Amino acid sequence: MKLDFFKLPSDERRLYIEQAAIQRNLSPVIIEKDFFVCWLLNILFESEFADNLVFKGGTSLSKVFGAINRFSEDIDLSLSPSFLRLSETATNRTQAEKWMKKAEEACEIAVQTQIMPALNASTLAVIGKNELWRLEFLKDSHTKSPVILFHYPSSLPTGLSYIKRSVKLEFGSLTDQQPTGYHTIRPWIAEIFPTAFPNCQCEVIALEIQRSFWEKATILHAEYHRPLDKPMRDRFSRHYADTVALANHSEAIKAIDQHDLRNRVVSWKNLFFRDSWANYTQAKPGTFHLVPRAERLPELRRDYQLMRDMYLTEPVNFDDILSALSELEHRINLTTPLLSLGEALIKQRGDELVQSMTKILNAGANVNDTS
Repeated sequence: MKLDFFKLPSDERRLYIEQAAIQRNLSPVIIEKDFFVCWLLNILFESEFADNLVFKGGTSLSKVFGAINRFSEDIDLSLSPSFLRLSETATNRTQAEKWMKKAEEACEIAVQTQIMPALNASTLAVIGKNELWRLEFLKDSHTKSPVILFHYPSSLPTGLSYIKRSVKLEFGSLTDQQPTGYHTIRPWIAEIFPTAFPNCQCEVIALEIQRSFWEKATILHAEYHRPLDKPMRDRFSRHYADTVALANHSEAIKAIDQHDLRNRVVSWKNLFFRDSWANYTQAKPGTFHLVPRAERLPELRRDYQLMRDMYLTEPVNFDDILSALSELEHRINLTTPLLSLGEALIKQRGDELVQSMTKILNAGANVNDTS
């Protein structure tokens, strides 16, 4: 990715950002942050760590696949177990818990001692040393994952307080992050001004969208079983909207017939991320749940309303999301009677074949007896 943008005076950078915002009908704050998201991904996927990283999560669905119409501002990355010198074997829950503990420790050390220093050096080489940017290390309070916050040098005045002037890079290490593929991304400002931003793109290794479909769907299934006395996390309504968006994506929806992929995701979650109430054993055709319980709807509606400003265009009505989820849930569960019918037909044809062979053998025996 060409980085001459940083050589421009702050006022000139601001002008480009504001003009791009007008053409995209978005806030300049969003346009600027999108640039830094892509810029950081470029640094990471041109670094020595590139082959050991997988870009996943909501931002990959937005930037790589154009599947969701929401500004996803965090970068979710997985480090390969081999990079962390971890074995990939875990066959039961006890082993998985021990593996996860080792993975968390190894991932934190790698981020602090390898990735963050490399990111700092690359940023210094481009932006220079000043008080306008800094890197901050912390651990996510919910996931316990290591996080790097890049407080970027904004060219804009204050505004849109719900969008922080920092990019969150969250790292994890998971045993099964397949399938993946190579994809090209570019910031919106480069799409609008291609002449002014030539070669402003980068190639990333991303989790393929069919896997993300089942990742999202199983989140909703587990959430259906969450006890009512356990509150949902903030901004959780996005998963329901994202799942509907994936169902409307021509490539993502192919996952619905990829039963082996669904089973892999379910088995993996049941082993490594099982809550006592998640009921992943029922995350299969016939008993799969996407539509939230009626008791959860008021808090989901409130949460979705609070997230309106994160959508790039008018967000889908929440009632329409529920209707689409109901149809998708029915479609997933409909595969059970179809499979049963297929098995019945196979059995029927098998019985007919056995009867035919028996008649032939009996006829042959009768011929032999006559002779």
